[in-house]
Amino acid sequence: MKEKAGIYEGLVKHRRLTPVPHEFRYRVFMVLLDLGCFRHPEALPWYLKRIPFSPVQFRRTDHMGHPDQGLIDAVKDLVKQQTGFEVKGPVTLLTHLRYFGF
Repeated sequence: MKEKAGIYEGLVKHRRLTPVPHEFRYRVFMVLLDLGCFRHPEALPWYLKRIPFSPVQFRRTDHMGHPDQGLIDAVKDLVKQQTGFEVKGPVTLLTHLRYFGF
């Protein structure tokens, strides 16, 4: 199955009965990114470009590996190191972006 890049919505629910009954639920969303798109910066959507003071941002430094290495390469290297298998197909990331700097 090929995942489509975009926004995915979900629901977080929590419930406990002791020591005091408590529960909550709230909606969440995350962004699914095809990491291959970072190899062609001109094709990136606006929220992935380095725009100063943008309310929504993707920062390479928020994710695994050294920021000087491309994220897709960092993921492929880790998979190879941990499993011995070489990733041949697309690599996707389900994540939160930065919103207003957080």
